[in-house]
Amino acid sequence: MELKKYAEKSTGKKIPWVSDFRDAWTDYLTTPNRWFLPKMIDKKYERTTLDKADAVTIVASGMKDDFERKYPEVSAKTNFVLLRNGFDADDYKHAALPQKRNDKFTIVYTGSMYGKRNPYYLLDTVSELVKEGKVNKDKIKFIFVGRMGSDIQNYINNSPLKECIELISYVPHTESINYLMKADAMLLLIDEDKYSKMILSGKVFEYLGASALTGKPVFAIAGDGEARDLLNETNTGIITPHSHPEILKENYLKLYNGFFENNNAILPSYNKAAIEKYERKLLTKQLAEVFENQLKIMN
Repeated sequence: MELKKYAEKSTGKKIPWVSDFRDAWTDYLTTPNRWFLPKMIDKKYERTTLDKADAVTIVASGMKDDFERKYPEVSAKTNFVLLRNGFDADDYKHAALPQKRNDKFTIVYTGSMYGKRNPYYLLDTVSELVKEGKVNKDKIKFIFVGRMGSDIQNYINNSPLKECIELISYVPHTESINYLMKADAMLLLIDEDKYSKMILSGKVFEYLGASALTGKPVFAIAGDGEARDLLNETNTGIITPHSHPEILKENYLKLYNGFFENNNAILPSYNKAAIEKYERKLLTKQLAEVFENQLKIMN
């Protein structure tokens, strides 16, 4: 906002302001629990931004609902534009498709794990399937790529599935993509939290880009919200709600058995056209249109 004032003063021209919210400023999943005064200041800046910006781009429609709840008198006149994160098709150009299928049914997760974003629910449920004799422990594998909290590492070290889990520390983005290309399913964990409905991270779209090339599914543990809606729209996901172990067992076995029976742990009807509309070149074009519209209004 101050930069806008400075730019207008320097140029002598009125300049449109497009404010981009990839995350909400306050009341978000990872917002620190701070002292009341900083909280008040943050809310003031958030409200002022919505009030003064000529357009506000948001990554999830739930963000608009949240702003309307917090600042109804301001949000009613805010020009919101939905602009997803998307994926970059160029990231996959040099990724190698596997020449042969995996010997073990392999689920890959890329990204950080911490706090509520953890694999406990999945690993506990698969451990039960092993005990029940429905899953062969020697024929499954989990690859977790990225930074991980010490509590999660300790949990994995004491898990009955420890030998089935490969931990890979932080790797360059291109290498992370290669792990996705080798996956039989890509694990998506959406935190069980009141703000989770608004979560639509870049990881979801990165998974979509890989799915479009490999036909492999996103294996999601998620409640109602933006991520679930996106996976349903693109037909790329097998989704299990939180705290429903029987459904999780059923969904895991669907992929596990399909993989070993006829290698069909894939998505026979994924919507490629729906996926491609989230390619970043198209989204950048939409952003350019937002800028152009604001310039026309200003002139």
